[in-house]
Amino acid sequence: MLHFIRFAAGVITGVVAMQLIKNKSTRTALEKTQDRLREVTVSSLQAIENASARARTQLASDSAEIDTVIEPAAGNLEKIGNGEEASS
Repeated sequence: MLHFIRFAAGVITGVVAMQLIKNKSTRTALEKTQDRLREVTVSSLQAIENASARARTQLASDSAEIDTVIEPAAGNLEKIGNGEEASS
């Protein structure tokens, strides 16, 4: 019985939706909503793109800083591995 009630509710919902879509004012409202949604989507994608570019720049500068710190330390490790004293 529960399945029949769900089926009937779906059919009624479909009929009401079709009547609304056929209505001209509803169609124009849906078109406006679609246009607005498209604008918002483009705007959010641009924001994501900008944030990604900033993150990429930040990571590139951080890795350059890390490389400048690691290279001298690596040289000291080689000296220590050879039995020499590392100088700071």
